[in-house]
Amino acid sequence: MEDRDECDQLFETLLARLRELRQAEAFPDPLLAELIVRVSDLRRIFPECLQLNDEWTDGLEFEAPSVDPATGQLVMLIDGHRIVVADPEPGTTFTDVESTGKAGFFTPGLSVPSQRAAPTETRLELLLEAYYEAAYRIWHRVEKDLLGRNKPADIGVTAVRNQLVVHTDGGPAFTVGLNSEQGPSLRPVRRIGIDEAHVNPKKFPRDSGLVPNTLELLRECLAGLASG
Repeated sequence: MEDRDECDQLFETLLARLRELRQAEAFPDPLLAELIVRVSDLRRIFPECLQLNDEWTDGLEFEAPSVDPATGQLVMLIDGHRIVVADPEPGTTFTDVESTGKAGFFTPGLSVPSQRAAPTETRLELLLEAYYEAAYRIWHRVEKDLLGRNKPADIGVTAVRNQLVVHTDGGPAFTVGLNSEQGPSLRPVRRIGIDEAHVNPKKFPRDSGLVPNTLELLRECLAGLASG
């Protein structure tokens, strides 16, 4: 949980820095005022996303994964439902193969029938979309309008916003993954059997998680504004 605490500290530090720049009249006041509001909004949404992530995972009953001797697949039980782990890397992909035939992040509302999970899932998806759109705008404002860079650097929040929220090829853009350390993540829905080592990363982008992406955004903004 140390990274979560650091995010909260960095939000406060960034807001303080923006207020200093506004007081010094280093940049146009409307721009800094907008950034202060946007960063404040992002700081408000961040803990709500984490709370939903934690409530969702706490409400499910997990059993340790095991290998199915008949199929050789790694499987586990979640809320009494047999789930095939399509990607055994911790915190990655789960799918109910029998009902969907597709691989994506495990979402109770999609892969396991669960009335209690559906409102949480929908709320978290909406919040994550709003979060990454706001984070994208903050990064572009800092990079272009404050630091004068023609093309903002690509970081985690821009990749998630561009590839998983906005510019999709049709169909479900993403499913939600849960992780107690990195926080919620977005993943594109994938068909089982795809060898990800040989696919275009832009087609199957990776999301490191809300906490790592937020840490990167805040650290990069503060580094750029340190001597501004």
